Amino acid sequence: MNRFFASAAALAISAAVALPGLAAEKTTTFNVSIEIGNDCTISANDLVFGSGAVGVLDTSIDSTTTMDVLCTAGLDYAVGISDGASPQSSPTRRQMTGGPSSETISYELYTNASRSNVWGAIATSAGGSSTAVSGTSLVTGIGSGDTQTLTVYGRVPTQTTPQAGTYNDNVTVTISF
Repeated sequence: MNRFFASAAALAISAAVALPGLAAEKTTTFNVSIEIGNDCTISANDLVFGSGAVGVLDTSIDSTTTMDVLCTAGLDYAVGISDGASPQSSPTRRQMTGGPSSETISYELYTNASRSNVWGAIATSAGGSSTAVSGTSLVTGIGSGDTQTLTVYGRVPTQTTPQAGTYNDNVTVTISF
């Protein structure tokens, strides 16, 4: 410990001693800059319907998850979600596939808590602007420069219950800006 204080004291004394032959000063300046471009990033968490095994699908099962959007301040953005990987899926009827016979379970993703606006994929119009696939909605916003959290509202509706097993799907989230 004393060694530390001795070193610190020696440094302080040497800094206070004038350096011989340094009698004049000159200064200059330099510019410091950064150019910020328009950009966004997005990350998503998995959506799980229920913890543990679900019995029969005789009532709707609701669940939520979140996505984090980070965009340049003032930048308009739109977020869309694909139909999923199941070949039978459509913008208003997504499906998980699984079980022993590759059966399907229908589910849907929504932009609102009342689950009335289906979250659709982004379609690019002839003019280059982003629009929602017919019959669906996108979530739009304006970047704040900080992370903005979006909620995805999911629902497995009442339906014929397939064989026991694990069912899943992969959807792609796209942010357009």
